[in-house]
Order: sequence, then C-alpha cells, then structure tokens
Amino acid sequence: MPLSVRKVIAPGLFALAMMTSLTVAARAAVPAIPAVTPVASTGASQPYGSNDADVADLARFGYVQQEFFISGKVGDGIPYTTRLLVRRPADPKKFSGIVVAESIRSTASRSMWGVRRYMMRNGHAYVEIGSNLSVNTLVKPSDPVRYAALQVPDPKPGSLVFGHVQEIAAQAGLLLRSNLPGGPFQGFKVRHILLAGCSEQGVFVRLYLRDSHRLYRTADGHSIFDGYFPACVADWPPIVSYEDGRPVENLVPQPSEAPVILFATSEPEGFPQAGRLYRRPDSDAAGDKFRLYEIAGMPHGLGRRMGGDPRARRTVSCSGPQSPSNFPGEFPANNALDKLINWVDHGTPPPRAARLEIESTSGPLILDQFGNPKGGVRTTAVDVPTAEYPLCHTGKVTNIDPAGVSFSTAYEVPFTAERLKALYPTPQDYVDKVNHRLDELVRDGWYLKEDADEARAQAAEYAKTMP
Repeated sequence: MPLSVRKVIAPGLFALAMMTSLTVAARAAVPAIPAVTPVASTGASQPYGSNDADVADLARFGYVQQEFFISGKVGDGIPYTTRLLVRRPADPKKFSGIVVAESIRSTASRSMWGVRRYMMRNGHAYVEIGSNLSVNTLVKPSDPVRYAALQVPDPKPGSLVFGHVQEIAAQAGLLLRSNLPGGPFQGFKVRHILLAGCSEQGVFVRLYLRDSHRLYRTADGHSIFDGYFPACVADWPPIVSYEDGRPVENLVPQPSEAPVILFATSEPEGFPQAGRLYRRPDSDAAGDKFRLYEIAGMPHGLGRRMGGDPRARRTVSCSGPQSPSNFPGEFPANNALDKLINWVDHGTPPPRAARLEIESTSGPLILDQFGNPKGGVRTTAVDVPTAEYPLCHTGKVTNIDPAGVSFSTAYEVPFTAERLKALYPTPQDYVDKVNHRLDELVRDGWYLKEDADEARAQAAEYAKTMP
C-alpha cells in the first residue's frame, strides 16, 4: 500500500521541506501528463516574474516569454492548477533542444535565471515549474484575475509546507519532454530536460534525486530529467527543515544514471557541521555519473556579479560596513552548467576538480596568503587576486550558522595600493598574469572561451585604475 509522507518545515534560512505528501510507491510509476493551456498576456497583465533582469529586452536576444497553466491530480486524486513560465528562442532553428527547468522558490523567485546570458547565447530554454505553495501565496495575489484558476494543494492546512512539489515537478517534466501538440514547445524539437536550481531550489533537486528520480519514470523506464544541477548547496543546517517532526538530515548524494554536477559555493565554509556529507567520489560509472565542483571564494548564489548591480551597490554588515562581494560567479556557474549539458547531450565526461582544502572533515577551510580558500575550482579572482573574498565570521554558533559563519553574507576586502604594486609592478603585469591564467583555465576546461574573453576585457579595464 502506498505510504503518504508528510513533511513540515520550520521557519528558517531556506524553507527546505520540498516533498510534502509525496506518494511513495513500491515500484516506479509513470506520472500523468497534465493538461496545458497557454495564457495570453496584455499590456496590463504580464506573467509573474516579468520584472526579472533582461526580460524586458528578451527580443534583443531573440527570445520570447510565455506562460502556460497546467492542471492535473496528485496524491490520492487531489486536483491542482499551476503555471509554467517559459523563456525560449523565438525561432525554432535557434533552439538548442535543451530545457533547463527549476521549481519555483518559496519566495517565488528564479535562481537559474542568474545564468541567463549563457543560456541565451547557446539557444537553451528556461522553464520555471510552479510546484509549491508560493504559487498560492505570492503569484496568485499578484494578479487575482489572471491567476484566479491557480491552486496548489496544501496537504496539511495551517502548516508551513509546500504542497506536492516533487509530483507536480515530475508531471511537468514529463509534459516538457513529451513535447505534445499544444504544449509549451510545439514546433520545437526538445531533446533533453535538466532539473536545476540554486540554494533552496538546489536542495529540492537533491531531495528529488533521493526520493523521486527512481520513483517517477517515463513509459520506457527512462528518467524524466536527463541531468541534474543542484547548485549553491552542499550540507545544510538540519534545523531549517523537518520531516514528520524530525530535522531533515544531510545526505550523501545518491547514484544516478542521469549525470549530476553538484555545484557548491560558500556552503563548504558555512556548513561543515555534518562532516561535509555532500562530498563523495566523482564517478563515470553507467549508473553513477557524478561530479562535485566546489568554487573557491564564490559567495552563495548564481549570477554575473555576486554583489549585485554595481549601480545599486550597498554595504553589508560584518564587524562594520563592508563592500559586498564582486566575485565573478557567473563564469564558473556557466562552465559547470555547460559541462553538464555536454555530458547529457554528447556523453562527454566533465573534468574532475580538486576539493577545497580543509583542516578536518568538519573543520574550516585552509586559506592562502591572500585570505582566499585553497583548492577547489579556481578563477582568476583567486589566482590573480586583487581582493580577499571572505564570509562573515560572526563567531556566534547558532542553529542556522553552526560554524559561526554567515554563509550568505559575503564581502570583499580590496588590496591596498601598496599590496597591488608589490604583486603587480605594472598594470600590464597584472593583465599578462590574468591572460596567462585564463589560457590555462580554458585549456583545462574551467572557463568557457566567451567568458574568458569577457574576463580579459574586465582585467584590462581594472588595470586602468591600478597604481
């Protein structure tokens, strides 16, 4: 008999309990494909999320945004209606055939849109699946007329839960990969679907791998999703999430025949409390395709500039005001996603990365003479440094910050003019070192050429400000 598992979440950092009332079957099940209906947009009524960066200029990139309602049943026949937000090339000939999908966040934001420039320059499509209760609490109230039909079921009213997240995601994924007439990609050739997400959505991907990857399959037994990109997530504080009244414990990543790249940003420094269980050997085995990329010095999140838009720079508070981190996190994120797509699409195994150096399994990271982490995936930001990229070491051990490190509060400490002069006697010396290191990183598979070219241009601009 199926077992209904209820998961209740505690107020906290991520709001991570992603799998409420998931039906656990004794064998794999083929989800029902939900009904789908396109939603028209007018000047006064646009899809939720239309204020995201670059959406107003999608046409300039040759892209369009469309919204669809999907309806089906989950659990023991509970009906739902939610939405898919689709951003794809306007021209089918410019579509790569790759769809990068993520579950909507509890804050109703879109983490994978942070690597939009990479996706759009390669013709990949982006899809947000409205699979949790933020559809009810944030999306629906934003336009009560447009979204009157939306309703994600809450299996335990009054609790801080997310609904049937994994089952809805599986049904939506099957709809996308089936590419039926009348669906979001009619007239387009969909070849592969990836399930991705950063931070809370990254935890969702890891929990989907644990509980639903083998449970929900296609009619021929294939994984619904062809690859997985859990990003900005390694271990997490169990206090933030509960299952049946117990904290959700950290877990070793599960074997999967579909390629997985676990992309860890600042979490190895902020959350060492479980002994870094997310760390496991890389593998190319047929039933266990796995890579772990720990990015040295990269703050929590994805995007072009971790500190946000330079035009809206603000200070962060950690022992006094500090400048937010301006780490170029988009570059390693683009590269990792590209490596996963090539693994899925062409069977090309990605390079294996060194792990960040640590003092002990549950201990702190080992830092270099510049105050940046040793080991891990490297960038010119840490190999040809002009700043230190620390997290906020509060020294206060809490349930949310078990190592006394605020993993999400990252800042940078620019080097003094004297230190820059000692490291790089002339501005051209700095540019030469950046270019040499970029040549090595491109050669070894850690930078995409387009991003390396941008990094070279940025270094040349920065050199104009050097002593």
